[in-house]
Amino acid sequence: MSPDDEKDDGKKSRGGLRGFLRSGLTATLTFITAALGVVFLLVPSWRPLSRDNIAASLEIPTVDSGVTILRWAQRQYPGHALEELHKLLPPDDFEGALRTIGSVVYVRLHTDGFQHRSINLRARVYDAATNVSPQRNSTVKQAYRSTSQLSVDAPSRSSVQLLLLDDLANAPKPVFVRVEAFDDHGILAYADSPTVTDGISASPASTR
Repeated sequence: MSPDDEKDDGKKSRGGLRGFLRSGLTATLTFITAALGVVFLLVPSWRPLSRDNIAASLEIPTVDSGVTILRWAQRQYPGHALEELHKLLPPDDFEGALRTIGSVVYVRLHTDGFQHRSINLRARVYDAATNVSPQRNSTVKQAYRSTSQLSVDAPSRSSVQLLLLDDLANAPKPVFVRVEAFDDHGILAYADSPTVTDGISASPASTR
């Protein structure tokens, strides 16, 4: 065999090896991709998040006034209301605090792309006729702000949160409640409640 023939055979051998390695690598990647697809299907919370799909939306269907703190906790924390209230209320007047009257804002929250991140909700009361800032027109405040910090544990999540405010009987009428969803980077979404007159939600809610 001539030297040229030996070189040609060497090139063919190296080419065949590279082709074999490429085929093997392609098969391995295909197998891994298929396996990961099955894993993510069975355990969606493990799926990597797409940073191109991060969004949040709010809707406020109603505001329910004249609700005791105990009734609010029973709705917000079914099954362990008293346990949560013991974390929030002063121990020296626990029974009395349970009977305190407030207003409950129902907030429907939907998030995409916020897995393993925190979102906060905050509520403010506005005069429906003037839209005057809440610092000027009302002493109504959101109670127990720590209860409105949410840890989002799934790529896509929908939930209803019940924000507790001071009794709206102390606010001028008519009023509406604006709720904002925000994280460390700023406001993500906001929505206005129906107009509240005499403690009753009156008009359809607006969503933004």
